[in-house]
Amino acid sequence: MQSDSRVQVNLESADEVVIIEGTAHPLAASDAATWADLYNEKYNWDMPETNEDVWEVRPVRILAWTSDSTGLDYGAGFSNSATEWIFART
Repeated sequence: MQSDSRVQVNLESADEVVIIEGTAHPLAASDAATWADLYNEKYNWDMPETNEDVWEVRPVRILAWTSDSTGLDYGAGFSNSATEWIFART
């Protein structure tokens, strides 16, 4: 990750697709406690307040759409939901 921080993250669903393209960066030590609190609140799982092996993704582009996995809608789900967001690089 040190030589090339570009990443792509996606959901495992083929019916509700979200693809995030961006760069990954180690979580700042000063953000570890906040991250652990938010994670614990959402998932009810006690994460240690550490930034070790925790990365944040700064999005550059996000693609999203829904589709009918049966194909019976002939692509209408995709056609009516395909969305792209572009974020300014900072």
